[in-house]
Amino acid sequence: MGFGWLFIGYFFTVMNMQMFGIAGTLIRIFGLMLMVFATLKLRKYNDSFNVTLAGIAGMLCISILVFAISVDRLLFENLLISSRFFSKTAEAVIEYSGQVVSFVFNATLIWGVLKIAKETEVDKIANNAVRNFIFFCMYYFVYALSFVPTEGIRSAKAEFALITWIMYFICSILNIVLLFSCYARICDESDMEMERKPSKFEFVNKFREKQDRRSEQARLADEEYRKERRERRAQRKKKK
Repeated sequence: MGFGWLFIGYFFTVMNMQMFGIAGTLIRIFGLMLMVFATLKLRKYNDSFNVTLAGIAGMLCISILVFAISVDRLLFENLLISSRFFSKTAEAVIEYSGQVVSFVFNATLIWGVLKIAKETEVDKIANNAVRNFIFFCMYYFVYALSFVPTEGIRSAKAEFALITWIMYFICSILNIVLLFSCYARICDESDMEMERKPSKFEFVNKFREKQDRRSEQARLADEEYRKERRERRAQRKKKK
């Protein structure tokens, strides 16, 4: 359906470390390209992923600019070029714009998940999507607060940097878990009915069997939950 590729792409996008430098930026670009591929598949099932695709495209553009800045800096520091192409002002504008685009990227991603979860009546995933959005709003509020030009905030710059890093890491983990939940619980009916060829490796077949059993248990539990909801609604209507 596309959630598997979306999960993998998001993991590569957010879990690359700054210590990797240019390689880290390339990993992010690779992850975003996987997300574009996944979103192109998912928008066939829900139009909300057109908005998600726009957010991913914006993040991809910013990441390419960041990569260009890194290459420009590397060439200048090794004296392969005599002057920088990107000025410090341009770098700062791209950096701050990147945070805005990052918010749009995560917000539109959560929006797409929320809409398709509601459409398929998987309330737990829909509720978790709302929770993740609130957490991201808190993170970006703290991040914006760290730039307020007051003496108290300036003196606590290191503390703000640590807090924002921890909050971003938690938010990213929550989104990774959310996307994996979508991969495990939301799928196209044709995907479920498609016959799968056995692998040449026995351990792969055993792993698939375990996953199929878990998926079937989750599907049955979900059906039972929906049945109970319908019965409760019918009872409430009778009381009215």
